Amino acid sequence: MRLLHTSDWHLGRPLHRVSLLAEQRTFLEHLLEAVRREQAEAVVVAGDVFDRAIPSLDAIDLFKCVLEELADLRVPLVMISGNMTRHADWGSTPG
Repeated sequence: MRLLHTSDWHLGRPLHRVSLLAEQRTFLEHLLEAVRREQAEAVVVAGDVFDRAIPSLDAIDLFKCVLEELADLRVPLVMISGNMTRHADWGSTPG
């Protein structure tokens, strides 16, 4: 089985109050390209998808785009929660 392992995306993290969402989107586009190129059969994310326990809606939307693309590719995502994860909210993400 071909796995693509990644971690610590910290979506929504700013740098000196400047949004990095455009750069984070570029990173995720490269990640999805690697999934296709390497024919990954699953993606494993080992924690800290978001930068804070309550992420911004823009960060959630970015993550949702990745989930939709992986679903279109029929590649499952396995996630391990990190210290920035609010466990009670994972079943109720908007959208």
